[in-house]
Amino acid sequence: MTKCKICGNSDGNTEYTAREMMFGMRDEFKYIQCGSCGCVQICDIPEDMSKYYPSDSYCSFSVDKDEGLRASLRKRLFLIRHRMDILDKRSILVSLVKLFRPQFGFNDTTAKYKVLKNLPRNGILDVGCGAGVFLDELAELGFTDLHGVDLFIEKNLTTRGGVDIQKGEIFDIKNESYNVIMLHHSLEHMPEQKGTIEHIAKLLRPDGTCIIAIPIVNYAWEVYKTDWVQLDPPRHFFLHTVKSMNILLRDTGLFISDILYDSSEFQFIGSEGYKKGIPLNHKYDLAESRARLLYKKKLRSKVDALNKEGKGDQAIFLLKRCK
Repeated sequence: MTKCKICGNSDGNTEYTAREMMFGMRDEFKYIQCGSCGCVQICDIPEDMSKYYPSDSYCSFSVDKDEGLRASLRKRLFLIRHRMDILDKRSILVSLVKLFRPQFGFNDTTAKYKVLKNLPRNGILDVGCGAGVFLDELAELGFTDLHGVDLFIEKNLTTRGGVDIQKGEIFDIKNESYNVIMLHHSLEHMPEQKGTIEHIAKLLRPDGTCIIAIPIVNYAWEVYKTDWVQLDPPRHFFLHTVKSMNILLRDTGLFISDILYDSSEFQFIGSEGYKKGIPLNHKYDLAESRARLLYKKKLRSKVDALNKEGKGDQAIFLLKRCK
């Protein structure tokens, strides 16, 4: 039986076969779930992962050159709202912007800003930042000294907002230090889990904070197993539990100071699609889109309850230095 790469356990591990379904390739991959720490992990990482990160399709690498009126308005309202929230100001403008929240769907990204509210507004590194869209948004919100690194971009680039993005891994960054190091849904894509955390500890300033947002093996996994949308084979190498995250942090000098569960309706909508053999990039007609929207609204209270109970399928971990 394959050993767990997080805790070394080989007893009671369960094997699964999962398909690539984001793009509907349906290539099969072996995963195990550790019988001790619960971490779900790929058994063999493909030699060439570029096939599964097409630059013209994978959302992290694309930036719309012509956003369109609705998308532009949505982004502007979003940034106005968070500029006020982060600065802890209240006004009629904020109240008006929040009225748009149900229509424009701020829920999916609000948590990323919430955790930054009480942290330094400079000296920030985003690991696995793609084209740097989130960093540009932070720049518009007044954050400075922003940096990004991503292995799968074509080359080094500078974003519209003037943020430099380096092509490479976190291990390529040396002799630097940061107040905040962010990994927004990138740790699960990295083969060297322990080494990554150890390197983060080297780059983090004494009072710094590491923000790690990842899918979590929880309720949705138990319901859907290999149809769980956030399993995302083969791009996701490791899907942690809270227990396996604590094991990963041992002897790194970092500990979990807080956990925010921020899962959304996506855990059900995407997984139900996979059960029916529908890829994530499937183009829905108008009637199907309306049905999905109604289904999403019905799920809101269930999602909120799971997050409150610590059972959501994704979470944000705040890491600090051990005293």
